[in-house]
Amino acid sequence: MKTLTLTSQYKIQRIVFLMTLMLLAGIVLAPNSWAAGGPEQGTSMEQTKQKLAYIVSDLRIPFWDIMDRGIKFSAKTLGYEVHTYSAENNAKKELEIVADAIREKVSGIIVSPTNSSACVTILKLANSAGIPVVISDFGTDGGEYVSYISSNNQDGAYR
Repeated sequence: MKTLTLTSQYKIQRIVFLMTLMLLAGIVLAPNSWAAGGPEQGTSMEQTKQKLAYIVSDLRIPFWDIMDRGIKFSAKTLGYEVHTYSAENNAKKELEIVADAIREKVSGIIVSPTNSSACVTILKLANSAGIPVVISDFGTDGGEYVSYISSNNQDGAYR
């Protein structure tokens, strides 16, 4: 996977857009996804609007708020609805949110995990439900995902 560096708000917006596109590509390619069968004949775009879950470690941190707004904007322009959930830096709460998103049968998950070890369990749960995942920033200690996008915080601090 290619790692990208975020050093400005413009780059953040571009990355968020690319991240959303990668997630949507994963949804299209995922065998259990909506796209595998396509919409039924005679259904409108509104009836088939897909939901994505953005699960973030802590939405009170300004960086994650910017990411949230960018993801929602990009997804909306592509016809997707995003529901954002903040784990408030609590790995247990994060797993509860993932379980809820799976029960809601979201089409895809974008996760900025509380830590890389907790992300392994998130990926196992989502994969067992056939839900594609894009990881943003922290990464994972293992598991299958559509894409991983990170920021270079040290480089960003000096620009």
